[in-house]
Amino acid sequence: MNWKGHLFLGATTFCGIYTLFLILDRQFNWFMYQNALIPLPTLIIALTVALYASLVPDTDIRTSMAYALSVVAIIATVWIMVIWYQSTPFLGLVAVSLAMIGLLIPSHRGFMHTVAFAVLFGLAMGILFSDWRITVFTTMCACSHLMGDK
Repeated sequence: MNWKGHLFLGATTFCGIYTLFLILDRQFNWFMYQNALIPLPTLIIALTVALYASLVPDTDIRTSMAYALSVVAIIATVWIMVIWYQSTPFLGLVAVSLAMIGLLIPSHRGFMHTVAFAVLFGLAMGILFSDWRITVFTTMCACSHLMGDK
């Protein structure tokens, strides 16, 4: 499947998870937060990260859209960290080092094409954005990539 198919599958998965959240909220009133299931800024972040997660397992292919997006994300992260944390540029160096290790994974359909990677990536994004719902969206959209490849 190409990147457009994975992106479509990720968007469909996102909509399905969001619908499930809406149903659970209607039935059990579990997720109510100030009369809004998910605030709009969080929803936009979740959608962006989840769609990226639907492509991220193909980051180990140098010619893929996921690789190009990952390079842009690394550069943006470094600039944000350097600007935001002017007193600690060491954090930017650590971020670049970790990201480059991730981009240098040698074999396609290796660790990045496992459920373990999807869960770890989802947890990392949830911790980064401090929202468990982003973890759910990201993990499920990364798993949708795996289902699309089978």
